[in-house]
Amino acid sequence: MSKAEQLTGQPPPSSLEHDWLESENTHREPPLPINGLLYPVDLDDRRVVKAFESVVDKVISEVGGLPAKIETVQVDDPRSGFPIPRIVIGFRVDELDAEQLAQLEEVAVRVYGDDVRGTKTRQGKAAKTHFYPKLDAGRGEKPSLDSTIGWYLGTETGTPNRSYLGIFVYRHIGKTDIAAGVAARKDGDWFTEKTLTDNTGQTYQGGSYIIEIRESGKYTDPNGGVVNSGLYQTDLAELAIYVSMVLTGKKLPPVRPGLTYRIYHRMNQIGLGPDTELPGLEPQLRLVEKTMILPLASPELTEALGGTPKSMGLIGQVGTGKTQIIKHFLRQNNGIMMVPVSAYDLETELHKAMERRRILPRVRDIAVKVEKPVVLVIEDLEFLANSDNEASNLLLNELAGIHNSGYRVLWTTNHLEKINPQLLEPERLGGGLVFCGLPTAAARKLILDQHLVVASRTKELPLFNQVTIGGTSISSSEARDKLLQALAELTEGFTPRFLKDIVVEAIGNFMLRISLEKCRLDGLTELDLEGQGFNVGDWDEALQKVRRSYDVESRIREDERLRKLTLPGSGGSRSKLGFPQTAEGNDDDGSTLASQLLRVAASVD
Repeated sequence: MSKAEQLTGQPPPSSLEHDWLESENTHREPPLPINGLLYPVDLDDRRVVKAFESVVDKVISEVGGLPAKIETVQVDDPRSGFPIPRIVIGFRVDELDAEQLAQLEEVAVRVYGDDVRGTKTRQGKAAKTHFYPKLDAGRGEKPSLDSTIGWYLGTETGTPNRSYLGIFVYRHIGKTDIAAGVAARKDGDWFTEKTLTDNTGQTYQGGSYIIEIRESGKYTDPNGGVVNSGLYQTDLAELAIYVSMVLTGKKLPPVRPGLTYRIYHRMNQIGLGPDTELPGLEPQLRLVEKTMILPLASPELTEALGGTPKSMGLIGQVGTGKTQIIKHFLRQNNGIMMVPVSAYDLETELHKAMERRRILPRVRDIAVKVEKPVVLVIEDLEFLANSDNEASNLLLNELAGIHNSGYRVLWTTNHLEKINPQLLEPERLGGGLVFCGLPTAAARKLILDQHLVVASRTKELPLFNQVTIGGTSISSSEARDKLLQALAELTEGFTPRFLKDIVVEAIGNFMLRISLEKCRLDGLTELDLEGQGFNVGDWDEALQKVRRSYDVESRIREDERLRKLTLPGSGGSRSKLGFPQTAEGNDDDGSTLASQLLRVAASVD
């Protein structure tokens, strides 16, 4: 555990918590797990493959399937000769009967379609077993001590090799067996150790059956081009889980709804981590729940009352919690498919002919399959819906179909004024506008509190000591609370991100003091915190540093401008959903942390 983690109580950013949700710019393809419905596995990114493996392992464990081994390998492209990556999901069993083989074929047909090369001919007879060199042989390498015999369940033609995509069911056999011309049993049964014989007529003592799913994904080819191929992540995960269930004798779920929703929900949970509190954003969360989530998640109640779920827009400047609200709902298992779509990708799609579109048809297919309502999530909508952008007119037509299909949209923008007014009609995107303003003093204190632990993580050493300011003594138990209150009152106009920066800077100052006192940078441990504690200087220096990089006045002006656009009827009164029109008052002589802390310490709670 890092020192910063011990002091802040916050783990370092997860490699799976992707920065596209932390950024206000979503004009690029978001990685797994958020986009598992719309993109294949990124084979160039080890973190993405690991996240995918975690999802598959988790759901396989839940359904009682056979554990899988997932890895990426390089294979030679038969056409170009260049090495290309494949993701391989492997299983091993000692016995495999004809019924299980038929189920594996059914699984392949579910995912790859009716053109799968099956285990029987079109006349219903047992198809001839395929012979091919062992799958791990290199290009041009001849089989030596052993080869393989088995079935290929996929859509490619020709002699299967390890660059093919699909399901491979095989076992290793010896050269003598090849010479004997071992073929499929005429009665259609599958091979077992008791039924497969070598050329001497003796029972073949071969190895276990190996079942492999070999698929492509997103990767960079040797020429520097980006290849996007293979199954979508949710489809590939579902295929792997189905195979694992067959191999343990579990009954397959119906094609509809299948396991897509369950898998997708796990992807979001693993990728985003546990839910956290969102201080100051509770009213916004309730509005989205009331206006969109609840009516979609409870359609019978909605219909009984004559209600209608609406699309929702989150309006606010950078860093006011819009993305955190989206993360919150992506984590929820509320029976709704929340599907983030890049504004850039959607614009590209809208300019394509209908038959070449991929994203929206895929969303429609998933909605039909899982039988659940769909919410499209589009961040930075102004990029797509700008009145000057031709795509906004195309979006107008598309949204009519989306709305009639029962889908809704949760969108965000920093620039409400740039969006085509026609798109803000209630039957399109303007069903409900939610203003995400700058946090109030009470919310700022909660945000600061969220990022600062009370004591060290393991030994629970106190981090605040008794202090005396201007003759006023503040006990160690009160020091932390009073400090956060003073900071909250001095940070009007600060967004959550910059409030966190203050905590991080103060921790750095504290650690540096300890380092200078110990005369070393390396090897410091939690034990070095004994007798130490934050002082006012740590926080004052942190506050001043962050202030120098933060234009508070422009933030407040922008907040007020967006509030008036979003809530034109709110007047000058304080709104729970936004920043008050009149600035929060701070005495001029309270502009430094020390003087503000003195005033707070002397106040009566």
